[in-house]
Amino acid sequence: MAGPERITCLAGIRLPHYPIDSFWDITFSAGPDSVVNSITPHDGSLPANGSCRHGDGALLTPPLCHAHIHLDKPFLLSTPPHSSLPPPTTGSFAEAMSLTRQAKSSFTRPDLLRRGRRLLRESLRAGVTACRAFVEVDPGVGTLCLDVGLELKREWGNRGIDVQICAFAQERIYGSGLDIGPTDSAAVDGDDGGREMRRLMVEAAARDGVDVLGSAPYVEATEENSRKNVNWLVELASKHDKLIDFHLDYFLEEDKAPLVWRVIEILRQHGWGEPTRAGMREKQATFGHCSRLTLFQRKDWQSLRDAIGDDLSVGFVGLPTSDLFMMGRPASDPIKESTEGGGERVRGTLQIPQIISEYNIQAAIGINNVGNAFTPWGSCDPLGLASLGIGIYHAGTGRQWELLFECVGRRARQVIGLGDNRTARGDVEEIGGDAHQHGIQVGDTADFVLWRGSWGSGLAEMAQHDEADDNSVLRRTIQELVCDPPEIVERTVIRGGLVVAQGGHIL
Repeated sequence: MAGPERITCLAGIRLPHYPIDSFWDITFSAGPDSVVNSITPHDGSLPANGSCRHGDGALLTPPLCHAHIHLDKPFLLSTPPHSSLPPPTTGSFAEAMSLTRQAKSSFTRPDLLRRGRRLLRESLRAGVTACRAFVEVDPGVGTLCLDVGLELKREWGNRGIDVQICAFAQERIYGSGLDIGPTDSAAVDGDDGGREMRRLMVEAAARDGVDVLGSAPYVEATEENSRKNVNWLVELASKHDKLIDFHLDYFLEEDKAPLVWRVIEILRQHGWGEPTRAGMREKQATFGHCSRLTLFQRKDWQSLRDAIGDDLSVGFVGLPTSDLFMMGRPASDPIKESTEGGGERVRGTLQIPQIISEYNIQAAIGINNVGNAFTPWGSCDPLGLASLGIGIYHAGTGRQWELLFECVGRRARQVIGLGDNRTARGDVEEIGGDAHQHGIQVGDTADFVLWRGSWGSGLAEMAQHDEADDNSVLRRTIQELVCDPPEIVERTVIRGGLVVAQGGHIL
């Protein structure tokens, strides 16, 4: 297909939070810093502008965002040579770690490029223009995943996706390997107490293009080592002016205290609540999973909100496809299991809409993994995740559906430090009119998804038929998008005024 088309106008489109029977023309400047110049009522004609295209009543929204996705581990269950490994037999976290370690032993640059490109290609086609991409660093793979991640960041930054690279320590930073049974390799970080792991993370922190440092403190053998993990990584991130992202409290044992309180204390000890110095980026900390927090009572959430305060920039990312798969499994104790039957079971995924609306805490939802032993199901489409959230979060109102859309769009950007000068905090019920997170205003960057897979012809009767040329029904509102996501072929992705994907094709 031809390369990206540059446009500076869209005519006859619908916009969120405007009446469903109203149509609009939107103009924007050209170039990488393209912004919206005007939004005016559509008068039925196509502006005399060679770079203007007609939307035929399709809905225009801000683009989507992956707040949390692993760039080096997608599609392991279906891509040779990894697909020849034994399939999962228990579905447990320990087994997923073991199978992933085996797969990582055969990682190569071409393999990582192929799977990473597929992930980014499918994401861009879906409407994603920004992502936080985790790439693992450890003694087994060295910096191979990071090297390829940085290559993909450069490659796809030119094609329409801002790839925010997080150098991630999935393995222990202290201690020697993970205790995951007979398939465990004690040589993963040797018997050096994690020194090689820390050396590699120090090397990663100094690399240009690395935006974020991350770890999984819950894999450490002791609570003391978990705290050391957090303190060491915050110290390293502070030194190198990086953001930080912890896979945190990924367990459901009631008798095991969550680490989140200690993490907040450590952030404060390292000055993450203080004003940012000139030339430095705002200090942003993000916590993923946090399944243990699903056992919190209201007083615990309020205490957590108070601990974060208004000075710390802290956000949470719920990862429901992974959490629902890994957490809340039947008890292995046959006596307890016999009493559980098919009854109630905690599933361990954060109630993101409630966290936002009731506790005024920054939050979003993310995909995490696709097609591997940690998350064998799901796709690269964040809108599908928002739709799944209707059932997960009992989101039964129009405003809740809008909030779910924000959680894979502007709120997702905000929670990973890619804010667009609109707050992603505050009681959702108090956000009204043009302040809606999913709306478009003059001055916004010219990054959009038009929920139609081809240009329109300016049909006068578009208000009546509301069908695209192929007879697929247009989604006219955020509610319709979230409740019934359109196919990928019914999406046009615009980045800085450039049409980078349309009708399921990358341009």
